[in-house]
Amino acid sequence: MFVFLLWIAVGVRHLRVLARKVGSSWGEILLLIGARYDLLPILIEVLTPHAGGSSQFRDFRRDGISNRDEARRMMVASEGKSSTEAAFRKALDDLVWLGEDNDEASTEVLFLEIKKEVEDLGNQIEKKSSEYNELVLKFNRSVKFWLLVPISLVMRTKKAKKIEFGK
Repeated sequence: MFVFLLWIAVGVRHLRVLARKVGSSWGEILLLIGARYDLLPILIEVLTPHAGGSSQFRDFRRDGISNRDEARRMMVASEGKSSTEAAFRKALDDLVWLGEDNDEASTEVLFLEIKKEVEDLGNQIEKKSSEYNELVLKFNRSVKFWLLVPISLVMRTKKAKKIEFGK
């Protein structure tokens, strides 16, 4: 009887600790992508004087804002979140490219700082998403482990979803 109770206690604790780690890691990613969302209006403001009414700038700005808004609505790790984040990242990269292509904007200090911040956040997000995906694999292996399957069924533990943000 003691061994049975010990098995349950250890199994429940193990699954809860792993679930907490996965949730914490996802929270860190959400903070980083939130910081990246915040760079979009600043980047648009910096590029606006240099755009000269360019239709390409208006299109990139519109795409950036709509993709950011769509990505913000999705808070759960899923394929949908991956695709909305990829679309937002592309729109942000398009605006950075437009700034680099403009002679005046490409030498402006504020633009260069924002460009560097976009790159740094992208690298941090990629690193954190790799760590998150490793935790998800570990968690999902634990949920499927034959000794923990009965406990995970009773706890109604579902597998966690991996996420791919890319660079």
